[in-house]
Amino acid sequence: MVQDEQVVRRYLKHKREQDFRIIYQKHNDKLFRLAMHMLSYNQYWAKDAVQEMWIVALRKVDKFEWRSSLNTWLTSILLNILKRYYPKTVEKQMVSEESYGEFNLDMQDIIKSVNTLSDGYKQVFVLHDIEGYKHQEIAELLDIKEGTSKSQLFQARKLLRSKLSELKIRS
Repeated sequence: MVQDEQVVRRYLKHKREQDFRIIYQKHNDKLFRLAMHMLSYNQYWAKDAVQEMWIVALRKVDKFEWRSSLNTWLTSILLNILKRYYPKTVEKQMVSEESYGEFNLDMQDIIKSVNTLSDGYKQVFVLHDIEGYKHQEIAELLDIKEGTSKSQLFQARKLLRSKLSELKIRS
C-alpha cells in the first residue's frame, strides 16, 4: 500500500486527479461517518461538511508538515468546519445501540442521554467509542492532553451509564 505522504507529494508535483482520488478513497468514508455522527445523521449536511473539508485540505496540503497522520489532519479540519458551521447540531452527537444495548432502551433515549453530556465529554466519547480513535489522536485533534481525553471518556461513560440506568428503571 502506498503511503499517504508519497501520494500527496506526487499530487502536489503533478496535480493528477488519480493521486487525489487515492487519498480521497482511503479517507472519505471514515470522515463522512464522523460527520454523520456529529450532525445527527443529516446526510446533506454531512456531505456538505466533508466536501468543504476537502476544499480546505487541498488549499492547505502544501503547508502540511507531517507531524501527525494525514487522517488526523483531515479530521481536525473537519471538526473545525463542524464547530464553525454546525455548532448547535454538533451538540446532538449519537451513539450506536450496540454500545449500550444492555439497557434495552430505544435509540431516542440513548441519543437524549448522549446529548446531556458536556461538549468535551461528547466529543471524546464519539471519537473514541464510535469512531475508534486512540487517545493520542483525540488529544491532537482536540488540542488537549492524552490524560484529559482518557479522563473525559471515563466520565462520559460513567454519566451515560447512570442516565441510561435511570431511564431503564423508569421504563
